[in-house]
Amino acid sequence: MKFLFTTQPGFGHLLPLIPLAQALEKMGHEVLVACAASFLPRVAHAGLDGRAAGLDWLESKPEIAFPKAEGLTTSEREIFFAEIFVDITANHMAYDLLTICQEWQPNVIVRDAFEYGGCIVGEKLNIPYAAVDMELYIPAHITRDGMEGPLAYLRSAFDLPAYPAMEMLTRNLYLSYIPPSYQFPEYQLPDTAHALRPAFLDAKGDEMLPPWLATLPNRPTIYTTMGTSFNNVPEIMRLIIAALRDESVNVIITVGPGQDPQQYAPIPDNIHIEQFIPQSALMPYCDLVIANGGVGTSMIALSHGCPLLLIPLGGHLQLHALRCRALGIGLSLKLPPGMFDVNLESFDEEDDTFVTRQAKAMVYDDAPELSADSLCQAVYTLLHDPTYRQAAKQVQAEILAMAGPQAGAALLTQLAER
Repeated sequence: MKFLFTTQPGFGHLLPLIPLAQALEKMGHEVLVACAASFLPRVAHAGLDGRAAGLDWLESKPEIAFPKAEGLTTSEREIFFAEIFVDITANHMAYDLLTICQEWQPNVIVRDAFEYGGCIVGEKLNIPYAAVDMELYIPAHITRDGMEGPLAYLRSAFDLPAYPAMEMLTRNLYLSYIPPSYQFPEYQLPDTAHALRPAFLDAKGDEMLPPWLATLPNRPTIYTTMGTSFNNVPEIMRLIIAALRDESVNVIITVGPGQDPQQYAPIPDNIHIEQFIPQSALMPYCDLVIANGGVGTSMIALSHGCPLLLIPLGGHLQLHALRCRALGIGLSLKLPPGMFDVNLESFDEEDDTFVTRQAKAMVYDDAPELSADSLCQAVYTLLHDPTYRQAAKQVQAEILAMAGPQAGAALLTQLAER
């Protein structure tokens, strides 16, 4: 059978698709990934066949295709991405997918949950399709205000009934890498939902770990990252370094591609800064993770039973901070007014989409404001109060008990057979 994968041109979107694609290939099926032409090298690096489709752009460099993105604050850029995902990129992708599907004849379309051209073409050509999500599930009635109009227009452009539009997103199969207990309990998952263990494409051995890791003093080790989308905010890292430089802890920081670790020189003796260290290989050495709430780092930390201290830098990241506090697996700190770009002045008063409401909620969050003192206090609490690690261990057990990518591949083949 043939499985056509579709994705937005960002590694965080491709990442959850890779284990499923590889599992399908091991079963003897054919896999093709449709994405922006400039993103094809990423697909090839994962060992998958790719074909250019949709608008040629990169999520890491949106200003090249969208000059409007130049100079946007992080919160404004988040809203901008939400708009172009359900409108411009979906439109371009759907037209190219029509051609690919007519030529390649896939049995199933498997889409990154933020790529919407795939479900449009699935509906148009009567090809079953699945969504693969690595984010918290938010039901359609909550996200409807910002998505239904563009999706209805897109359906109309392909001679489909405009409404209902939102129901198609999870109609055939919805695969989620989020453990059920971590989902919002007030939001019922769709009937088509299946949870899969997050099998991230990351190094598993020690061969890629820096040699200094074996020489760290015998004391708590803290890993810090702001991910790849928010790694251009050195003010946050400088504050963390200043707060922890005199503490009896080891601090490991990764700054991501395009960032020079020497920008933080002079670097204190208890702090080590690298561009990249494989997180799955690093986590067994860590007692605490300080991050911005990105789902990849959060899930890898929890799959090793490691508590979290989250500093959300975007509206959707705030959701993970809420869940961590509610489950007792971590704490969070909010940015003080004026420190970064999360403030009410960034938004039109009449803009009431789901993403905007989350960004606004960050301003009114009751979490302590980020400072050297509040960060040290949170670190002390998470390292010395055993209940946080116990709660994280419970989530770890849940994750390890979840079905792997082979089960996801089996569900996809069953979808094709139906």
